[in-house]
Amino acid sequence: VALSVPAGWLMVFPPGSTGTAEEPLAVKSVVRRREFLVLYLCMVMGLAAGFAVNANMRDLSAQGGLQSGLIAVGVFAVANAAGRPLWGSLFDRMQPRTVVLMNLAGQAVLLLTAGLWLRGDGGYLAFAALVGLHYGGVLVLYAAMVVRIWGAPQVGQVYGLLFSANMIAAPAATLSGAWFDAGGGFLAPLAVIAICILCAAVVFGRTPSFRGM
Repeated sequence: VALSVPAGWLMVFPPGSTGTAEEPLAVKSVVRRREFLVLYLCMVMGLAAGFAVNANMRDLSAQGGLQSGLIAVGVFAVANAAGRPLWGSLFDRMQPRTVVLMNLAGQAVLLLTAGLWLRGDGGYLAFAALVGLHYGGVLVLYAAMVVRIWGAPQVGQVYGLLFSANMIAAPAATLSGAWFDAGGGFLAPLAVIAICILCAAVVFGRTPSFRGM
């Protein structure tokens, strides 16, 4: 509160903005639109990757120690924060479609090669950083895509609907942990998520309305 209230006082509407709210869109018209469904699929898969890794960071370590897990969680958090301006900058400078595909492909490659990264402490921390970096992009790229498709005045409503993807993706953390507890390790669930991400990337790439972006 001590920070948010003074920050709110300093906020102003951008030049050309009336500051008035736009007429809300019909929810059915949004959620039935193909672009929304494809973005929702991609966001669910991208979030699932981040949840599965971050929630199980301690057990992903070859040593499985609490200290190494705490360090890795911190690395993930810093990378997550850094990923947001990084991916946002790429989105502004490159074709949006290309940047989204880069984010999806990067996540899939990381999860499919997790066995190589997790053999030692250095690779383990690098894995945490890279997954966190890509996860940060998920929370930026799809909001930016909403702006491109529906326009800035509607981003609050449409991205609010899209953000419910968190609820669908959240069980990935629990299911991955349960598989590990049953003696199956983490490589199999991470590979399944990676394959789902690649499928989402194919659907995204083949959506006609995204090709011109």
